[in-house]
Amino acid sequence: MRLVLGLTALLCSLTDSLQQPCKSPPYLTGNLIVGEGKIWNYEYNAALQRMRVYETEHHTNQTFTYDYLLHFREGVMYEIDGQTFTCTKKPLRTEYQPIGIPHDADYLDNFVLGSLSVPKAGISMQAWTGYTSGGEEYSMCVTEEGCVPYYTIYNTEKYGEVVLVFMNSTMHTTPQDDLNPPRFCPNTKSAARPVDLVSLFSKSKARLLTRTLTKLKNVYLNDYTVLNVHV
Repeated sequence: MRLVLGLTALLCSLTDSLQQPCKSPPYLTGNLIVGEGKIWNYEYNAALQRMRVYETEHHTNQTFTYDYLLHFREGVMYEIDGQTFTCTKKPLRTEYQPIGIPHDADYLDNFVLGSLSVPKAGISMQAWTGYTSGGEEYSMCVTEEGCVPYYTIYNTEKYGEVVLVFMNSTMHTTPQDDLNPPRFCPNTKSAARPVDLVSLFSKSKARLLTRTLTKLKNVYLNDYTVLNVHV
């Protein structure tokens, strides 16, 4: 019995060691849910190692757009405002790349999302884990067929656990966009502190909190117009 268990454990370990990280589709577009349900749009170009994340918010007759271009290979990020035609170029920390299983990731297991006992009711998934270049743990889950990203979780020291869930992803055989910055973006990199993908989502949350606090302050000062109501 011990021999059987030993052989089983050995076979499992060999299977894990032989499991190689899959390659995600080179060109993807879709939606990205971050943290507490905020939905972003994303575009991904693996050949150029570029990603765009953007969203639009509507608050009291005002529209706020957040648009970021992340060039991982070049190590730069562009923060774009298409309404005012302004753009800021900042240095980019590249340890957070949520699409594509890193070559040094460790295979965890396969599992079924849903049920395979009913036709079209389930899908086989792969789970991987590892550490970023900064020493922070991550876990990734992709489809077994196609290596399409499903979720990425970062356990960060600064922001805690950050969860990114990919939805409505569409695979493309050719790039939809080279994800080049607009012409009004500067060529020179600013001296600002380096940013990363995770901090962008936290920055968006902070802006929303600031607007909410401003509204509460105006209500306290009897300026109810910010709530778009009549008194």
